[in-house]
Formats: sequence, C-alpha cells, structure tokens
Amino acid sequence: MLAPWLVLGDFNDILLPNEVKGGNFYPRKAEKFSNHLDSCSLSDIGAKGPLYTWRRAMRNNIIVSKRLDRAVANTDWRDLFSEASVMNLFSAYSDHNPIGVFLGGLHNKKGSRPFRLEAAWTQHPQFPEVVRNAWRRTLDTCINGRLLKLEGELRKDLNETLAQEEMLWFQKSREQWVKHGNKNTKFFHAQTVVRRKRNKIEGLVLSNGDWCTDEVKLEDEAVEYFTNMFQSTNRNNADLDTVDLPTLDKEEAEAMTKEVSKEEFKESLGKYLGVPLLKGRTKCADFNYILQKLNSKLMDWKSKLLNRAGRVTLAKAVLNAIPVYTMQSLWVPEQVCRNIDRQVRKFIWGSQQGKRGLHLVNWERVTLPKARGGLGVREARATNTALLGKAAWSILRKENKLWVRLFEGKYLNGTNLYFYHLNQKDSYVSKGIVKAFRTLESGFISKIGDGEDTNLWLDTWTKDGPLINFIQEEVIPMLDLNTKVSSIIANKQWALQGMDALCPPDVLEDIERIPLPTHSFARDILIWGHTPNGSYSAKSGASRGMGANSMCLRCRMHDETILHCLRDCPVSKQIWAHFGFANSPQFNEENVLTWIYNLTGMKNLESSDQDIKFLCVLYNIWKSRNAWKSSGGLDPVIKRTPLLVSWRKPREGFWKLNTDGSALGNPGPAGVGGILRNDEGAWVGGFSEYIGVRSNMFAELLAIKKGLMLSLDLGLRRLEVESDCLECIKLIKQDVGATHQLGIILQDIRELMKPFESISINHIFREANQCADGLARIGSKNAGMKSTWELPPSEIRLALLADAADTVFERG
Repeated sequence: MLAPWLVLGDFNDILLPNEVKGGNFYPRKAEKFSNHLDSCSLSDIGAKGPLYTWRRAMRNNIIVSKRLDRAVANTDWRDLFSEASVMNLFSAYSDHNPIGVFLGGLHNKKGSRPFRLEAAWTQHPQFPEVVRNAWRRTLDTCINGRLLKLEGELRKDLNETLAQEEMLWFQKSREQWVKHGNKNTKFFHAQTVVRRKRNKIEGLVLSNGDWCTDEVKLEDEAVEYFTNMFQSTNRNNADLDTVDLPTLDKEEAEAMTKEVSKEEFKESLGKYLGVPLLKGRTKCADFNYILQKLNSKLMDWKSKLLNRAGRVTLAKAVLNAIPVYTMQSLWVPEQVCRNIDRQVRKFIWGSQQGKRGLHLVNWERVTLPKARGGLGVREARATNTALLGKAAWSILRKENKLWVRLFEGKYLNGTNLYFYHLNQKDSYVSKGIVKAFRTLESGFISKIGDGEDTNLWLDTWTKDGPLINFIQEEVIPMLDLNTKVSSIIANKQWALQGMDALCPPDVLEDIERIPLPTHSFARDILIWGHTPNGSYSAKSGASRGMGANSMCLRCRMHDETILHCLRDCPVSKQIWAHFGFANSPQFNEENVLTWIYNLTGMKNLESSDQDIKFLCVLYNIWKSRNAWKSSGGLDPVIKRTPLLVSWRKPREGFWKLNTDGSALGNPGPAGVGGILRNDEGAWVGGFSEYIGVRSNMFAELLAIKKGLMLSLDLGLRRLEVESDCLECIKLIKQDVGATHQLGIILQDIRELMKPFESISINHIFREANQCADGLARIGSKNAGMKSTWELPPSEIRLALLADAADTVFERG
C-alpha cells in the first residue's frame, strides 16, 4: 500500500528481547515477524505506559509477560500525524491491555521559540559577521533576539537548496553517523519526526497523584518543579523535629533484614557499566540486549530512505559503536556474532516489494577493507577478537594497571599468557581474553635488544615462530629450554656457530637479518608484528588474519595470478589486442613459462622484431600494474608541471653526506651506499656494502647509519645529511617508540648523531642523489661486498661530474 496507513492490535508476537519477561525470546520468530513488517513498509511507533500488554500465569506459577499489542505505521503516516502517540492502557478484566492511539493535532506552542544554532546557518555569507558583532556586545538578551531575527531571515534562503536543507535535517535527526551518500533529506526528516515523538512529554503524574495530559497544566507543573528545586530556602534545621518522617511497617522491616537470595542478587546486579556480570554457563540470551540495540538502530524503514552507500555508512557506524563496550570485555558467543552479521547484511542489501534484497557480492568480499575491494564492514567475531586483544596486549606488556596486576596474581602466577591453560572455574572475562590471545598469538613477537629476556627456543622472536618448531623431536630432550637469545649474541653480532645442526638454513638467514643495537643499549621488548610502529591496535587486530591481498586491484573481479596480471586482466587484454597479440594461436597457453617461451622465440633460440615487441609490452604491463598499485588504484599517468632539481654543495665549513639504500625487491637482495663531499663539492670518501635480503626502508636507514659511522671515523663533526627516503627522515626526526619494527636502528642513528657539533638531516629528490644511488647499486649487485672507497669508482664518475657542474634534472 502506497498511501499513509496505520495497523494496531494483537500481533501475537514480539520483536525485541526486552519485550518478554519470564519466558524465552526466539530470534528466528522475531526476525520472521520483522520481515513481515518490513515487507509492508511498517515500523513500530512505540508506546508509553506499561511495557507489557499481555500477561498470564504458566506452570509453576511463573508469570509470563509480553508486548503482543502494538501500533505500526509507515513513514508517510508518521509524517502526516507527527504529533500522534500510542498509550498502553490498563485493564481490570482481560489478560490483554488495551492500546490507544491519540492523533494529537497541530502543536500550538506558547511563548518564544528557544534559541538553537542551526548547522545550515554557517553557509550563509553574513554568518561570520553577525557572530563577530554579537560577541563584541555585552552578553544580554538582545543578542538572543538578534540571532532569532537572523534565523527567520535565513530560513527562507537556506531552504531553497537541497544541500542546505539536508544539512538542516541532518543536525535535527541526531544521526551523526550518516555523513556521505546521496541527498538523504527524506531520511533526516523522518528521523526527526521519530525523535520528536520519542522526546515529547505526553503526560505527568501530578503531586496529588492524578495523571495529567493538559499542556497548560504540564507547563505550570514543570516550572513549579524546577523553581522549587533551584531556589534557596531559609528553613531552620530545628524544623526537622516537627516533620513526620515515613516509617516501615512490620512486613517491610522483615523484608529489609531477610537474607538476600541468589536470584535477587543476579537480578539486581546483572550488569556493571552496561556489561553483564556472567557466572557459570553463558547463554546467547545474556547478549540479547546487543541485538535489541542494533535492531532499533538498523530499522528497515531507514534502509528504504537511504541509498546503499548511506546504508553501509550507517551500518558501519552502528556496528562500531553499539557492541564495542561489551566486545572489549567479554567473548561474545558465536551464535550472537552470526546474528549481528545477519542483521547488518539484511540492512545493507535491504528488501524490495516484500522480498529479500539481492546480495550482489558475498559476505567475505564485503568485509574486506576498501583498499582491497570490499566495503570495510567488519565481521562481529573479528571485531570482538580485536577489541579483547587490547586487554591481552596490556597483560603481555605488564602495564601498570590495577586490573592487570589482579589478573597476573589470580591467574598467571608468575607465568605469562603463552603458558596459561584455561580452567573451567575461570571467570568469563579471563576466558575471553585468553581466547582472543590464542587467535592473535602469532602476531606478538619479541624484538631483540640484548637477548636477556627472550627464551631462545620457546618464545616467538623470529618471523618463522618459536625455534622449537624446527627442532627434531628426538633432539628436544637434549636442549636446555631455559637458554636465552643472548647466548647466540657476541660483541653485538649474531654468533650462530653450531645452530646450523639444529635449524634449517633459511631460518638462520632470517635470524641474521634481525638488526642488533650496535651503538645503543636496548632490552628485549614485545611488539605487535602487524603495524610499523609495533604497537597493537584494534584495527590491525581485526585485519590480522586476512593475509596478503590476492585480488587484482585493476579489475577487482579475479585473483591476481601471474597470468591474470600479465595477460588475462581486462586491462592487459586490451593492450595485447592493440598490439595484435590476442589472435595468436599460442597466446592462450595456460602455463606461464611456456607462454613466454613461445612468444619470445626462446623455445627455438631465435628472436625477431615481434619477439622484442612482446617483451616490451610485457615489461610495460608489469610496470603499469606496479604504478597502479602504488598509487592506490589511481591513474598513474597524471600530467604534472616539471620540477627542476640539482645537487647543491654544503655550506662553508660543512661536509655533505648523501646516502641511499637499494633493494632488488621489497624485501630482496639489498645494498647500501654513501658519498662524502666538502664545501667545494670535492670527493672525501664513500662506501658500498651488500647487506643481504632486506626491505627498502631498512636499507635506507642502514645507509644513513653507515654514513654517520664513516663521517665520525674521518673526524668530520659538521655535517649535512641528505636521503631520498622521506619516510626515513620523518622516523629519525619523530620520537618513535621502542616498539617500532625499526626501533633498534633508529636508536643507533640518534646515538651516532650526538657527537657532531652541528648536524642536519634533510630530504632530497632521487634525481639529485644519483651518486649515492650508484654506490648502493654496486653493493646490491655484489653479494658479500663491503668496501670503503678512497677514490670514486668508475660507475659513478659521470654522476659526479654532473653534480660538480650543477647539472639540472627534470622531475616530472
């Protein structure tokens, strides 16, 4: 039905968990009832008075109360009768309470309208001037009048445009979470009508016990109540002797002194700060209040007034707000998490003509981050685990908090979460923290400083996990399981002699890549391995199990295999078709190596112009794909105004250090290099070194560290340092915590900077850093190389001449 309509009566069913007392709540039945209402575009109006409209004594004298009677209407009816209200009345004979619908009428408000700042005013060009003039005056009632007059003038102008009207209803609706999407004015207007009706005082019980709905009497009663509350009195304390104080009768006195039963205790102390106090077996019904709140916020009538982008935004805001306080304290049952996800899915996809909305993509894709092609909606279980992970992080870090000390003393008894086993008698809170930790355990690792606090075999301190996982079972009894990592560190370097007989070579290579402090002292520290700064966050915890993104960022339709990236992606197919390769009989070969061999002539050890063209197209597709990915999916071909850059000599009396790190992959075989020149631009010294398989960021920082060490060895104390890695410069200048993944090398750099009389570290573009780049490439291409250059190598002589001649390079 498209017209405004209202339905009221006995529906013989309930919608929310709080609508039943003494009986059971059945989510499936409630969902079915809700779906029927949604199919008719109806929503509950709400009611004042008693919550339950039906009650009956069942077996064992248990009284079951439910809200079976209600009034429901569509948004058109609620808009038409915005002042309407529903009252649950009392009944002396039937087990059902009658309900009354009072349509109200035009709201005749007496007196001046109270002043409220409207957000839409801020778009008026005269708004700043009016505010400045108002603040310059004495703060009195005339300002209120001026602003009220301004309000009247602005309303006519502001309501002319849809954008301003949307902002107006946005503020009035109090839906602070819907920030984007199409013009949602109808949604905000409907939400405002609902809020006004909910906040309206329909009646009061007067001091004489009478129920009053007369607006004039209600206003007088309110004024008198607050006047008596805030006005001062001169009552003498002696008057209390003449006041007749109420007393308890015999029955009430006995009830006060009676022993408190278990049921009374649970009923009166069921929650603390909104979180249920659970003991014994936990039931899904204990968490029904979460579903109830979600259902009230994600009502179907809202989905009909919002586009899909608005529904996604609202669903994410509600999911990130309502259950958070409970989820960071308790492990929510799996069934409750599934029900939460079901409600969110239902709201996002909506319904059409009484049928369930079409789910355009699967739920796994929806819950991926936006950068990976999803909508960024978090699953309830992942959110719950991530939030409890914050508590586990506090325990692992032994933070100085009362609850942490209590947990350690009651449950851990001198051990840690790694060795703690759940006990049936443990509290539900502790069980939730341990369960979350077990899920996140692989992400917590020890960053090695001196190695004294980390167990060599049992702790997780390498990316491969505890070393004991790689030890043969028959060897384990012969190991000293109390050995610390410090036992394989000598002179601030790894001493892995004898470890090759116990651990695989690739594990030992990973250990050698772990940096050790060489110029600073550092203790071992626990870090979270999924963030650059090493600190745990709920956001990183929620995405910890997603693994590497396998979806193609260009087409966002298929997994990015090698063949899909280079050939089968629609973007790549269009390029191959343009150059005439798509119709080749060998083009659709399924084996990637065979495909390349056939189309390059490598199979027959012959080559042609067409083979060279194939390789050029292949290389540029790969290059374009990487540029696309690094730009976050934006078109990498963007015209920019060329920037002219060149290398500059240091100030008089200073030396300049240029450094660079080069990794053939990230991570990959890497090298570092640096060059020192005086204030005339003349060569002073340089270095190149192969550093193994490293990341780009590590190589850049290590190059700066090596350059500082060389400068100190040469006695240079006034230094200008330049690097083309802006992120490294920021890390050095910022106060990065010890938990950072690269914290060890950053501490060494800061220690090395202290002996200098004057030192600065600045960013330089790569085009002006070609000498250092050449030295780093020498190191990355020569495994085992470690060289300090007294004279410049031939590979960088042209770059040196270009710098000496102040050659300008174009940076597009």
